[in-house]
Amino acid sequence: TLDGHLDEPMWKQAPVAADFYQKLPSNGAPATDRTEAHFLYDDDNLYVGVICEDSAPEAMMIRDLREDFDFSTTDLVQIFIDSLHDRRSGFTFVVNPAGARRDSQVSTNGGANQDWDGVWDAKVSIGEHAWFAEFAIPFKTLRFSSEPSQEWGLNMPRRIMHRNEESNWAPVPIRFSGNQGDMAGTLRGIENIRQGRNLKVKPFAIAGGTQLRTGTQRRTSRDADGGLDVKYSLTPSITLDATFRTDFAQAEEIG
Repeated sequence: TLDGHLDEPMWKQAPVAADFYQKLPSNGAPATDRTEAHFLYDDDNLYVGVICEDSAPEAMMIRDLREDFDFSTTDLVQIFIDSLHDRRSGFTFVVNPAGARRDSQVSTNGGANQDWDGVWDAKVSIGEHAWFAEFAIPFKTLRFSSEPSQEWGLNMPRRIMHRNEESNWAPVPIRFSGNQGDMAGTLRGIENIRQGRNLKVKPFAIAGGTQLRTGTQRRTSRDADGGLDVKYSLTPSITLDATFRTDFAQAEEIG
């Protein structure tokens, strides 16, 4: 059950990643508060359960509840996955203690495509001296090889705002982000999975009306339009983006 409570017996049997190291303020020093992540999977999803201990929970900072929230204003934990294990690309899945979510598609130089919206879910809960995050990441959201045994790049940045502390599971120098595929650790043990069909269809509709009164006469006009965007994975590394009657309200102006 995806509820932010890691109380199912399987979580106790899952492999654990702990021993995080500070990026800031003391690069390379052990993290102040313990963070540990547990990993499970089934035919459809990767599940990550994260325990974020906090010795001063009353100082926890949560300033944004929006989707794709401001990365710099809140405590958070992030999962970075380089599922192609090419050390050049990856995906990030981020939550804060209030359950707000953020995701992106990233490249080696730390650049992030914030317009990418993956299909995934996460729930959080807050305990007395820790907060808990439970992620469910469908395999169809990721890109990976057809090999029977998978090996993926992995890192997990955590931010504690009241300490001005950022730590990572795989150590990262100050000048780099935790989204560096070439500095990530390795996740092994996922076997015999299939990506499935990654097809995303986003329809949209726009409607409007005007009414004009001239003297005793009243004229009414109505207008409607619609279209759709399609995203389909042709191969693990190639995605087709297509649109029919583009929604220009979502397009950037060029001038």
